[in-house]
Amino acid sequence: MFSRAGTIGSRPVGSVRRRSAVNLDWRLDGGTSPFSLDLAVESFFQRVGNAANSLFVPPRETIDLGLRYRFQLAATRALLRVQLANILNDYSWQVTSNGAFQYTHSRRLLAELRMEFH
Repeated sequence: MFSRAGTIGSRPVGSVRRRSAVNLDWRLDGGTSPFSLDLAVESFFQRVGNAANSLFVPPRETIDLGLRYRFQLAATRALLRVQLANILNDYSWQVTSNGAFQYTHSRRLLAELRMEFH
């Protein structure tokens, strides 16, 4: 709440007391395979939703799972990455530092192709 001096709450808008993140990347066959798997787990404690610190966005957890495939395309090295993001389809809001609320993305499948030209 606002103090008698007219100051705002003790925590900034959008801040969290705890954010935990674990990212794992595993390349198959002892690192020699063109395939690798990745896993990302992120957890947020409740986030401050307003300057008075009287509104909080609930905690949330997300899990992303991905696969990479490295290969040659003609004479060019290439990498194809496919990721299933937010596999638990967690619905939540994010709070930006200016106090805006943004809806989190639903479960989605992402794919990208990267090529290295010389």
